[in-house]
Amino acid sequence: MDIETKARWLAKRITRAQKEHGLFTRGDRILVAYSGGKDSLALLWALPAWARSSGLDVTIGAVHVEVTGAPSRRDILCSQSLATNTSLEFTSFAADPAGPGPDGRTTHPCFRCGRLRREALLRFAADGGWQKVALGHHLDDDAETVLMNQLHQGVSKGLAPTRSYFDGRVTIVRPLIMAEEKELADLARGLDTPLSTCSCPDGRPMPPHSARQEMKAFLHSLGPRRATVAKRHLQRLGQAVER
Repeated sequence: MDIETKARWLAKRITRAQKEHGLFTRGDRILVAYSGGKDSLALLWALPAWARSSGLDVTIGAVHVEVTGAPSRRDILCSQSLATNTSLEFTSFAADPAGPGPDGRTTHPCFRCGRLRREALLRFAADGGWQKVALGHHLDDDAETVLMNQLHQGVSKGLAPTRSYFDGRVTIVRPLIMAEEKELADLARGLDTPLSTCSCPDGRPMPPHSARQEMKAFLHSLGPRRATVAKRHLQRLGQAVER
């Protein structure tokens, strides 16, 4: 299966998400948040494919936020490759390294980086007139979040397909929320684009035995078919709570 076919397949997942959650409207300026990983890379290919097939008149751009200072050579190579292969408007900028949380508590640097990256993205979108910020979260992310919230907080809450900020001027959307991680990985593997892994300011990776990794391992242990069914059930449960 060639890249365009894989992108069109993922575009069908976006069509389903659009039908159920109304992610986009005509005239939207959509900014894809590119982290350098496989999920956001797959989104950069699948979203334009969906836009072409849907006939909805939207503008799509991409941005990478570097939180460790100046973009690395690897990030620059990623940006150059994306600009060449996707023909999208692409921007990269650096945000100040994350400090302690707003309550003064020290958390793992990856969580602080994630918060800072999200805040910088939203400000950039609002200042540039981008109505939507598209993130690469997928079905597996959603199901794992529901499981974590059930076990640790006693609530069945997942990832919201849409969430508005700045009095509705900017909305975060998750177009691939109904696609499995393996589908995104399959597309990304076929692209001649270097992938960069996210690291925190002090260089520490996300703990290998984090709660999310435990949830991922549990779902994987069910086997491919049972895991897919379980993930979709968990997603429906989480979305019911959102409503």
